[in-house]
Amino acid sequence: MILETRTSQFVKMASYIHTVGVAENSYDTIPERLRIWAEKYPDKTAVVSYDAEYKRHQITLKEMHDGAVKFAKALMKLGIKKGDKIAFCVPNCVEWMSYDIGIMMTGAYSMRLMFGLADIKSVIEGCSAVVFGSKSIWDSFLSIAQINNNGKVSCEACPDLRFAIDVSNSHRPANALSAAKLMAEVSDDDEVEFPYIDPEDIAAINQTSGTTGVPKRICHSHFNFINLPDKFVSGTSISTFDVLFSSRPMGYIGGYPLLLLTKGAKHVTGDVEMLNDTKNFDFVVNLWQQEKCTIVGVAPQDLKRLGNRGFRVKTVLSGGDMLTHDAIEYSFKIADEFGIIYGATEALIISSRFFTPENMSQHRQGMLGRPLEGTEIKIVDEEKRVVDIGKTGYLYFRSKWTTKTFLDGTSCLEKGWYSTSDIGYLTKDGDIIMIGRSTDFIKKCTVKLSIKLIEDYVGRQPNVDAVVVVPIPDEEQTTFTGVPSDTISENIRVEEKIKKN
Repeated sequence: MILETRTSQFVKMASYIHTVGVAENSYDTIPERLRIWAEKYPDKTAVVSYDAEYKRHQITLKEMHDGAVKFAKALMKLGIKKGDKIAFCVPNCVEWMSYDIGIMMTGAYSMRLMFGLADIKSVIEGCSAVVFGSKSIWDSFLSIAQINNNGKVSCEACPDLRFAIDVSNSHRPANALSAAKLMAEVSDDDEVEFPYIDPEDIAAINQTSGTTGVPKRICHSHFNFINLPDKFVSGTSISTFDVLFSSRPMGYIGGYPLLLLTKGAKHVTGDVEMLNDTKNFDFVVNLWQQEKCTIVGVAPQDLKRLGNRGFRVKTVLSGGDMLTHDAIEYSFKIADEFGIIYGATEALIISSRFFTPENMSQHRQGMLGRPLEGTEIKIVDEEKRVVDIGKTGYLYFRSKWTTKTFLDGTSCLEKGWYSTSDIGYLTKDGDIIMIGRSTDFIKKCTVKLSIKLIEDYVGRQPNVDAVVVVPIPDEEQTTFTGVPSDTISENIRVEEKIKKN
């Protein structure tokens, strides 16, 4: 780890850090990596998924690879070719990776969609086919397109669309092609020459949330997906024999089975709505024990629900929010260590850090960890000048893993750096400390109040399950809206604490 210093009239340390890479990279593609694992451990369970009715499903590495090959052959029979874009939006299921990697095998790009955040016309623009798996998604699609005989699509708004494929069967619209039927019609004897795929080729396209407008299309190569997770697990004991649980959508960066590809580790997931319903939290914890999970992803708001459960896991992972000291301490009731992950769609993983009861004294409020190998971080002021160590500013990063351009070819960088909306500072030890996001402050006169700090304070109250602070431009009034608890007196006490502080 190198901290750069600048010499001027006054010798000061600048808020810049570069974590030098030492681990070797692999020059593989995702389909090739899956083939290797399938040949080495054909009968090893690859993915376990629990559906909305709590039913368990599983798939082995060989079954996953065979399914990917069949789906790829079926797509190529339909005329899908290298460079095509396939809109892919399928709920978590054991076949998910077979569909995703099958698309890659054809040389087409798997464009993973986030619906509900933008007009559907804008998110499927330029796609040759859609592969969907839920009623809500199909309803959105059918509002702009018509599916004719043999799955052929007519869509004035998206003239490139040719086919519509359904993976659910129960929600399949009339005339949509069935993925299961297409794959069943593929014979092992069918000779199909798959196109050459280079590790530098686009593997998948992820969309940003679209909070600043139409979602941007972020491209990542096979090289990125295969190698970056290795930097994250470098120096840890994570191996093929670990079992990871994630309640995130598999199409999101945070829910994609990266450790399955990198280490061959089993991935446990399920219906996202069911797994994230607070009333199902005990079911989820029991699931960890049943599946012998060693690494579990837990949402920040659920950390305080962890407790002594009669079994332990190796690691709890969390991110996507500024984590308090107390929140991390909760994890030690069930885990030996806690891992903070800070990432972005544009860079996959930016920084991380692992804590145990022995080194928790080093934790600071808002700590995001230290940059992964090959990653540079700098903190700048409003004039884009690097500030001194410990000074607050805007966080920028760059690395070989950072997307350089969007799918349309426009640059997503500023002089080679990616600009975030995160505000924080860098410590002398190389830790990134987040204060908040540029949109997460309430300005009152000359003072900026952190929304996150207010939420953390209120959220620590024992009678508060969850809290959201919304800025309202009023110099005199404070508004408190609460969902009633069991007793009115508890709500009154919470409201009094808010007014007092």
